[in-house]
Amino acid sequence: MAAYNSGAYIGPALDSVRAQTLPVAEVIVVDDGSADGSAKVAEAHGARVIRQANAGVSTARNVGIQAATQEWIAFLDHDDLWEPGKIKAQWAATQAVPEAGMVACDFLQFRGDEVVTPSFLGLPGRYHGINKEPVSEGLALIRRADRAYVEAGFFLFPSVVMARKDVLVAAGLFNPELPGGAEDFEFFWRVLKRTALLVVERPLVRWRIHATNTSGDGLRMNLKFVLVADRVARAPERYPEAAVRHCRRTLPGVLLDAARIHLLQGEPRAARPLLWRSLTLRPRPRTAAYWALSWLGAGSFTGLRRALGRGPDPSPKVR
Repeated sequence: MAAYNSGAYIGPALDSVRAQTLPVAEVIVVDDGSADGSAKVAEAHGARVIRQANAGVSTARNVGIQAATQEWIAFLDHDDLWEPGKIKAQWAATQAVPEAGMVACDFLQFRGDEVVTPSFLGLPGRYHGINKEPVSEGLALIRRADRAYVEAGFFLFPSVVMARKDVLVAAGLFNPELPGGAEDFEFFWRVLKRTALLVVERPLVRWRIHATNTSGDGLRMNLKFVLVADRVARAPERYPEAAVRHCRRTLPGVLLDAARIHLLQGEPRAARPLLWRSLTLRPRPRTAAYWALSWLGAGSFTGLRRALGRGPDPSPKVR
């Protein structure tokens, strides 16, 4: 667990670890320069705490991976919760298909006492179209990340993942240069290049929704995807071929979406380089029209949309 000023949530998160019906061998919390006593809370809950100056979530996770003494590592974000049977179910999956180096599970999303999404994998278009092999009831094997996988909406995030340490290290660990909300799916793409994925098709993790979640708004998510797509383009051999094709295919549209939001916010200078890059990748009249509008003044784009009766654009999201 990486922790940074996590005092509001870390106690219940660690309680959910201790409540596992199959106990874990060790609990490591990397305190990333917290100023709110997170480390003391973690120690009071029996965790081994590694303190470091603030270096970001990726560096903290990498420190934890390297410090782990066990063959298998399970992640938990400080604000999420495991259901009591999470580790037992995932461990049973590894015994059923020993060659798979990573196991995930379904999860629910909640806010306060309200369950917002009871099953993320059950959402339309998220999971069922992915090419997978049934192993047993409620357990599936994904041998490779195909087009349906990368287009379905990414469902791997740290709290649902358990993986072999050697596979994580061989994949290169988390990239500290990527911002939160981008570092996880970029890393798990690299892991999926190396190993098959098992999925326990039950919601065994509770993903907390709150104001400080790192997923953020449409503009930030689009710009994060651009950063990941650039990484993939520089070293395509490190990623599944479907992910490489997905980045090439969707990058022009993501750049356009991000530029359109900048225009709506009255930021034409920020929009222009995104529009120019989108044009060079995929010349289209619509993109050229936005490019022209970006030179007409900060309020021209919004004013034109109002004149046409279209209203504001929704903020698009990559995931």
